[in-house]
Amino acid sequence: MRTILMTDYLFDPHAVRHPIHNFTTRVLLTRKLPQMVPVMAQELKDAFAERLGSDTENWKEVQIVDTLREISGRTVNRVFIGDDPLCQNQEYLDSLLFVAGELDKAAAKLRKVHWLVRPLVASYITRPYQKAMRKVLDFTNPIVIRRKEAVARQDKTQLEKEMEEPDDFLQFLIQQSITQKNDIDPTPNMISLRLALMNFASVQNLSRSGSNTILDLVNAPPELNVIETLRQEISDVTAQDGEGALSKDQLGKMERLDSVIKESMRISHVSTVGIQRMVTAPNGIPVPGGRTVPKGFLVGTSAISLHLDDDYYPNAKEWRPFRFYEDSHRPSDPKNDNSQEAKNTEFMRQKRNALTFTSDEFLAFGHGTHACPGRFYSAALLKTLIIVLLQEYDLRPQTERAENEWVSGAFVPSANATVQVRKKKVPMSGGV
Repeated sequence: MRTILMTDYLFDPHAVRHPIHNFTTRVLLTRKLPQMVPVMAQELKDAFAERLGSDTENWKEVQIVDTLREISGRTVNRVFIGDDPLCQNQEYLDSLLFVAGELDKAAAKLRKVHWLVRPLVASYITRPYQKAMRKVLDFTNPIVIRRKEAVARQDKTQLEKEMEEPDDFLQFLIQQSITQKNDIDPTPNMISLRLALMNFASVQNLSRSGSNTILDLVNAPPELNVIETLRQEISDVTAQDGEGALSKDQLGKMERLDSVIKESMRISHVSTVGIQRMVTAPNGIPVPGGRTVPKGFLVGTSAISLHLDDDYYPNAKEWRPFRFYEDSHRPSDPKNDNSQEAKNTEFMRQKRNALTFTSDEFLAFGHGTHACPGRFYSAALLKTLIIVLLQEYDLRPQTERAENEWVSGAFVPSANATVQVRKKKVPMSGGV
């Protein structure tokens, strides 16, 4: 991360070297997903209504990446800072999106500069980004200060604390920060910076992965009937629990939707490199052929090569929406007995096909110790986005998918890609 995003020049190095926001995301935010999913669904429904309108007769053409970026910014911040008015403050949301764009530009420029010269020119290259970042921090610092003061009060009963303290990511981050044994983490600026870091990652992932999935859906072969199959699954699952709000448990039961999103992430993986590590061995690492990768060099795996390898995925270059669902539900080998070992093998086969499961062959969320800490939250948000969209809007089929583009070493949906949407005359019931 430090080498790719040039974080030593674009963020406070302390935030990157002591990533308590990762723990906050992986553990605390994941635990709260059952409470967060209904909130996500309602915010997405409201955001789609404002952005896409309510015309049930005419198709509306929208640039999908920009549309999802705006909707993502609003929804992510509803989860991160709760129902604070700031999550719908357009100036704040625009500032966040602008900073995210400047971050990519500045990192790309810094990577092209020789490491010896980089410290000398970094302040000039990052000036527009730093100016925009200060504006974002100016928005969030007052909220952090206000919440820290509330946490510091010692005369409240436990009940009063539970009633007064917000139940969102920022609150988790504040509570985690004040437990650190240093004077840096509890500062409003550091907490706001960590909040901004997670904002950028979440908005970028949701807008790009969501765009890829939607583009794949509207370009799916008609005979596969993908959208109607997903709508049926959504209807069946939500009907089991009546007309209540969408829940995390319901998301887990939508295996076909899970498969569609995972297949889109596989075949249109944004990052060309799945796992990146820096060589730290003093003498480097010997590789086949008699060569040695020196200390300090960055090495990585080719995610695209793995994701498009027929040895791992039959007909790997073909988008097969229910690839993972079908593999999970294919009949067991009749030769297998009912032993515990056979049951474990069957369980692992089903588990490996889940969207959030990382492996040597699926690297969309990384793999190993440094796998994406927010993948469970990201998966829930992605699935909720597609559910709300399919419940509330019709999508006009296309005959040719807009090709993705190379931007700073990433293979991302084209900024010019468009889809046509129309408000459903009778929205699907249940779930939102």
